[in-house]
Amino acid sequence: MMNLRSIENIRRYHDFSYQLGSIPSVRWLKPGEIKDYENARNQTVKKLEAIDSNIELLLGKLEDEDVKLAVERAFYLKEEISSVKEIKFHTYLPQGKVQLQRDLIDMLASIAKAKKPIEDVKKEVGSIKLQAEWEVNPPIGTAKIDDEKTDLRLRGSLELYSGYLNACEHEFYKQILAAKLKSIIHEYHFFLLDKEIDGKETEPKLIEEGDYILNYSRLEGIIDEIYYRRGRDFLTECRKCWECLNGNEYSKPYLLEWEDVHPKIKA
Repeated sequence: MMNLRSIENIRRYHDFSYQLGSIPSVRWLKPGEIKDYENARNQTVKKLEAIDSNIELLLGKLEDEDVKLAVERAFYLKEEISSVKEIKFHTYLPQGKVQLQRDLIDMLASIAKAKKPIEDVKKEVGSIKLQAEWEVNPPIGTAKIDDEKTDLRLRGSLELYSGYLNACEHEFYKQILAAKLKSIIHEYHFFLLDKEIDGKETEPKLIEEGDYILNYSRLEGIIDEIYYRRGRDFLTECRKCWECLNGNEYSKPYLLEWEDVHPKIKA
């Protein structure tokens, strides 16, 4: 039986307020702030949440031209991008690997739902088998999620695995963006300054530089560590799900090999 923590539970465990307590205060307290520890802690959490909201904004579609240009400048990109997920983050995410796994699950699920036409005779036979299995929705195994026992079936188990996969990828993208956020914000406000000079008023999408930028080097390491811890926890749940699905004849066809999907992460 798999013992899993839900995505929501992992995120709650790694929220900024809780995790800040496990990071030495010397890394985030300024000299003299120890006298008013609670206030300093609350202010630091607010700043970390502001950083996080900016990174979440960058992970969406880059519809604002100034934001998009700032990302391209910060990463020294020569071609236009519409999403930061087009950027090749070699260290943690070999580009396209997670997407390949999602695409395989989606493609086979479409065939199983008889939504994808098959022309080859041999493949047609295989698709009939997939459709029958999808319809029956056979049991895959049993899991305890947040100590609550649940029986996993084919469809639900694939959704569960995809959920952890997406969450894991999301955190590692956030970690890489955290390392570039100071540069992105600087470039972004540089573009806004040009517009102000030209007499155009623009509502800022990213937070102001000011005090945030002055203290970013102190906060960057903290948020980087929290994203990394959270990403590793999601990766552990991904591994458990993959091993369960890979050991079952019904779910195994939907999987790529573990090494083909997940990045090699430094310990």
